[in-house]
Order: sequence, then structure tokens, then C-alpha cells
Amino acid sequence: MSDSKAASSLIFNPYEGCILVDALGPILTQGEATVRLARAPRVPRGMGDIPSEIARHMLYELKEFHFPDIEEIRLQQTSDLMIRQCYKNNDPSHPATWAALYGGLPCHSPIPRAFAAAVTGHSGTGKSDAIHGCLRLFPGQIIPHETFPRLVGPHYQVTYQSIDVPAGGKSAELGARLMEDWDHFTGGNRFGTTLAQKSYTGAKVLREWQQVANAHFLGILHLDEIQNLFKIPTLEARRKRKAGEEIPELRIADDESLKWLLTFMNSGRTALLVSGTPDGMAAITKRFSNSQRFSTSGYHAFTRFENPEDPNFINFTKALSVYQYVKKPLIVDANVRSLIIQLTGGIRRIIIALWVCGQRVALTKKSGEFTIADLNYAAATFLAPVGPAVAALLSGAPGRMERYEDLLPRDQQYWGDLWRSA
Repeated sequence: MSDSKAASSLIFNPYEGCILVDALGPILTQGEATVRLARAPRVPRGMGDIPSEIARHMLYELKEFHFPDIEEIRLQQTSDLMIRQCYKNNDPSHPATWAALYGGLPCHSPIPRAFAAAVTGHSGTGKSDAIHGCLRLFPGQIIPHETFPRLVGPHYQVTYQSIDVPAGGKSAELGARLMEDWDHFTGGNRFGTTLAQKSYTGAKVLREWQQVANAHFLGILHLDEIQNLFKIPTLEARRKRKAGEEIPELRIADDESLKWLLTFMNSGRTALLVSGTPDGMAAITKRFSNSQRFSTSGYHAFTRFENPEDPNFINFTKALSVYQYVKKPLIVDANVRSLIIQLTGGIRRIIIALWVCGQRVALTKKSGEFTIADLNYAAATFLAPVGPAVAALLSGAPGRMERYEDLLPRDQQYWGDLWRSA
């Protein structure tokens, strides 16, 4: 840290004296966050002298490639702001914090402010990867303290917890998932007795988990796949919908889950970050009159690339084009960028898969030259299962686009096999 930056941090520190915020380290600049969010494998060199069977294995390194865009940088700023503000409002050095934790809010205490943000985007646009990258920028998921205000002995602080909402959306399943994940990442067995019971109510397990999370000052709770709180109409029902008819409304899977989520958010003790597909996000905001609270701190939409001349897409392909494991690399120009969008629908996950599989095809040739024909062949073979989804996106037709999520392979087996084939 430069002397000027260190001096400004000392002068302008809105969180001075809060042990929870101090444990997070300094606030990152946009440039620092960008560098730390990026994941860059080793750049291949001297590929002309490397046998193709070795190069095929080197291709696997591209699985670690990650190029953050501006929306991810904004998300990092949002998550950092939420956790620091939430910790400031729940400073453990203040008696009111412990009174609220164990005895309810004193009558003179102000109503706690909710900190929440929403992230949306179709499958493959990189929203989950971006969220996990932002959360990993904190010094650790668990931060130990040798001493802690108003407690005797050591204590640990939990900066974040991230889970997928169970497919059934039931409150008991959600509570159990939170408990199981907590015991997993803490390495303990805090909830073993409860989880061993033959039956338990959603209210009981959610309340018990929340008490423990509050005691360890959980900073951010991230719930992914938020659409699982709703019963999405079957594909058959959507196919029967006539032209001009509204999309069938998503039904609540378990009203208790949504009620608990709203109460949890309004408590102001932990920042809430929810993420999911556009239909799920629309449903959750529609269900509550104060739905704006789900995005009090930010709303981040991760979209696909549509314009080959979009500066963000140009930067993305420029960074990706460095990773060519062939003897004769492909020059990425405007024509190649247009073809990539045509073959992938501009979905990041599919773009990287195309880039890998295209080179896989090129490495089977004696010349070792990577060409446009290799990309076309890879799309028609390796990526054939995602073809219907790509066609739906490129069509721009609402009736086809709303089925996009159903057209993509949902399980991880397909993507795992795709990487292994490289």
C-alpha cells in the first residue's frame, strides 16, 4: 500500500474500531479487485514443439480461465459494501448488539436496515462463478479471533455462507441444507443432533440455524437457484400456451420459505444475496409488496454477448485468444467474433467450451492449424446438445427464448464429459 493510500485509509475510515470490519482488511480499489477476480492459466508457449497428445491435456487448463467484466466488478463492490455496512450496524462492542441478539431490540433502538442484492442471468452467463469469486476475495470464510468483545476466550466470525436452494423449495429442506453446509465448512457437528432426528419442522431448523449464524456474525448469506422456491410450469404446459397468452405464473413451492426469507432479510443482522434465473427473480420480487428490499444494495444482471463489436466482448475474446495450444493459432478478427456469437448465442460457458473443442478438432490434424472450420465442426459435434438453446436465443422469438433454460443440459454430467473429452 502506498503512503498516500495508507494515510487516506487512516483519515477516512467509516468503520474504525469495528473488529468485524477490521478482520476483512482494506477496501480494494477497482483495479485491485479486477486483478484478484481474474483467473489466468499459464499462457501456452512453443506449441510447435509439443506433441498433440500433450497439447490435448494442456487444453484442460482453460477450465480455470475467468475474465471479469464490469458487472462482476460492480457486484464485488456491492458485496463488500453490504458486509461492511451490516457489520458496522451490528458492532459487537456495542451493548445494543448483544441485546438484540439474545433479548430482542431495546425499545429505543432504530429499526435495522436490510441489506440485500439480487443477481440474475440465464444459465452459463457466469453469475454463480462471479458471485463465488467475489466472496472468495474476503480473507476467509471463517476468521478466528483470539479475543472478542464481551466474550471470554476465542471466537470465530463467519464472513459468508453460500448454498443452492433445494430443488423442492421446502423450508425444512432449506434449513437442513443450511445446517449441513455450516457443519461442513466449519468442520464441526453443531447441528448433528437436529439433523439426526426423523422429522423436524422448517420453522425449527431455520430458527436454530439462524441463532448460530447470528452468534458468529454471519456477514452475507448467498442463496443461489432462488427459482427453486417456486414451481415452474412444465415444458408441456408452456408449449400448449397459445400465441399472445401470458407466461404461466410461477407458483410458490412453500410459503413458509418465502416468509422466513423476508423476515431474515428485514432483521438487518446479515446481508442477503440472492441469485437465479430471470423467471425466478421476477417471481420473488412480484410476491412481496416491498419487493424492492431484495435489491436495496444492488441489482446485477449478467447477460449474454450479442454484438460482436461490443467492447466487452472484444476484450473477452482478446483475453481468451491468448490460450491457443496449436501449432498455427487462429487470428480472432471481426469475422471470427461474429461466428463465435452465432455458434454459442454469446453465452460465456458455451464460448469457452467452443474454444476448447475447436482446438481439440485442430489437434487431430497433421497441420496443427486452428481454423474457422474447426469451430464449426466442434459446434456441430461436441456442442450439438446445446444447439437448440443457441438457436432459440438467436431467433429472438419470445416463445422460443422462454424455453431456453429447458433446452440446455441441466445436469453437470454433460459439462463434465465435455471437459474430459478435451
